Amino acid sequence: MYWMYRLVYDRPRVLRDTIQRFYGRWLHVDSEPDKHSFNILLIDRDDVSIEYRMPGTIHIYAPIRKLGARELVRLIEKGRAYIRTWVTWVEEKKTYRLGGGGLDLEGFVVEPAFDVFLAQGLLLRLVEENTGCETNALLALKKYGGLHLLYSGRRAVAEARIPDRGTEISIDSLDDAQCIPIDAGSVAEANRDILEKYTMVSRKFLKSLGEPDIVVVSFSGGKDSVVVLDLAVRVYGRDRVIAIYSDTGVDMPATAAYIEHIERRLGVEVQRVYAGVREEVLRKGLPSIENRWCTLMKTAAFQKALRRLREKHRRVLVLVGDRDSESARRSHKPPVRRRHGYLEAAPIKAWGTLHVQLYHIIHGIPLNPLYRMGFYRLGCYICPALRSLERRILMERLDKVLLGDPVWRRFRREILGSRPA
Repeated sequence: MYWMYRLVYDRPRVLRDTIQRFYGRWLHVDSEPDKHSFNILLIDRDDVSIEYRMPGTIHIYAPIRKLGARELVRLIEKGRAYIRTWVTWVEEKKTYRLGGGGLDLEGFVVEPAFDVFLAQGLLLRLVEENTGCETNALLALKKYGGLHLLYSGRRAVAEARIPDRGTEISIDSLDDAQCIPIDAGSVAEANRDILEKYTMVSRKFLKSLGEPDIVVVSFSGGKDSVVVLDLAVRVYGRDRVIAIYSDTGVDMPATAAYIEHIERRLGVEVQRVYAGVREEVLRKGLPSIENRWCTLMKTAAFQKALRRLREKHRRVLVLVGDRDSESARRSHKPPVRRRHGYLEAAPIKAWGTLHVQLYHIIHGIPLNPLYRMGFYRLGCYICPALRSLERRILMERLDKVLLGDPVWRRFRREILGSRPA
């Protein structure tokens, strides 16, 4: 049997009960690492430290036998976070390297809720305006509470606060920080072998799931679902792959054209289903963080289309773009879930945002143009989860396009507190 994650310890039986209690059976405990998995090696030592030794392999030094169950799980979660977020600076090549092989970034810390990505669009422009740092790429470390550290080279040049509410973004320049020209393409080339490792793990994971009659990708037009769709085509062939896109009626204007482009580019059929969120907003008002009924409608539309496919095919595999760095809830979900009548799997669960961005560059798959504007994540233009960064982009770049839409005007008035001039 194949495991995406492998926890390696010289006395595996000591840990199995604890690991199964917290993780079930999807995090495997063994005495030997496997080159096709992400390995977390636990090594007994009095002091605690974590090292990233090679692509996808973490060494955790700690008094393992003396740790309580929750202390052990916290260390494992931190090890998993290293797999998706640890970045170093390679001085001689003036670029970033995922994992080891370079110098530690100053002030860079790893926590399970953190993420790393290449800043684009508005965030890049705001840093340039506030620091004078002109570059094609900045490395962003996304921390708690909307705090971001923006790196150029080994040192952070700015600190950004991106609140969940409103449209305000604060950028503070950090003293004595030097701006180093960086190119996203050079970062991709420096990490080609890393991406090969992560892609190999994802493909091995997919092949371990058997031979489905049809593979259905839950497709949003976002960066993660595009990577999953491309992986599915490479593993199963385009004849066995189909994508389902749930149109809410209030999706971002650029997404429809982008989906058509990806459909042609990958040669895969994208079935479009209508979720009817627009009509429901006009009837009962906007969704909120506390009541995201819109998500339920999107899911219902997807499931309706999936049921039609399940009537024709016995073995159905559904692939989703869920990743651990998106939320604690997703991080604790197993990579394979048995649903009623089908199997659901998350092949890029262990990837960070930077891995996804570099996959697009290396394989020449264009990102949705909304990312180039600076969006961190995509959704509807009335999504209650939009942060101040996305809301400001909407106001600066898309307001004129959307102004004729009564749903946007309602969001503009009730959520952004702004009325058309």
